[in-house]
Amino acid sequence: MRGTENMDDGISIKEGAFWVLVWFGVMLLYTLLDVAVQTLSAMICGIVLGLLYIRTGSIICCITAHAGYNMISYFTTILPVLKKP
Repeated sequence: MRGTENMDDGISIKEGAFWVLVWFGVMLLYTLLDVAVQTLSAMICGIVLGLLYIRTGSIICCITAHAGYNMISYFTTILPVLKKP
């Protein structure tokens, strides 16, 4: 077979160490990119969810105020009921 005559010789220690370092570098790069993407996506999701919570709360307060309900008195009435002894 052509190309297999050097396979019996194996690789040297230097070549093996080089490929181990290349493999380690690729895995390190992959991990850094993975952490960066997760951190960025978590930050964006946190900002978006925070804005959605604020917007939803303000809409609920506006609707209840327009309907004539007082949210503060509602929560001060319901919280002692929900509180466990």
